[in-house]
Amino acid sequence: SATHSLAEATVQDGTLRTRITGADPYVARLFMRVPADTYSVLRVRMRITGGASEGQVFWATAEHSSFTDQMYMNFPTQPDGEWHEYTIPVGEHAKWRGQQIVALRLDPSVGARRSRSTGSSGSDGADGRLTLTGRCERPGGGSPAHAQRTEPGVCPD
Repeated sequence: SATHSLAEATVQDGTLRTRITGADPYVARLFMRVPADTYSVLRVRMRITGGASEGQVFWATAEHSSFTDQMYMNFPTQPDGEWHEYTIPVGEHAKWRGQQIVALRLDPSVGARRSRSTGSSGSDGADGRLTLTGRCERPGGGSPAHAQRTEPGVCPD
């Protein structure tokens, strides 16, 4: 994975932990091969303390392999220091449908300036940590699958 404006990350108990260090924090998962029509929703659980009340998710496709301003969605966040699960309906975006997804990028706080973010599936972590887990969900609300149980770049059945 790739990061920007984030301190060195650690993985503990299936969660990624880091600290926001600059104005444009993001974490990206590269080298994927996911048929977009198989998954219509991304879910992220995180805690944000300070910073903006908006996040973004970008994606790249086999046809357009760079992150662009045509392939992203904003989503509201709650920078109140509490844990929240955010649902991003990527399947509603015309540039998601019918594509092979090759990379995802999560910007947990748009325009953050050393704000504190955390995200996880359980443990608190220390202040200023960003801990992320993700799930894929099939169209029609099928059972979500935890991404950490997958082969690289593929959400499970």
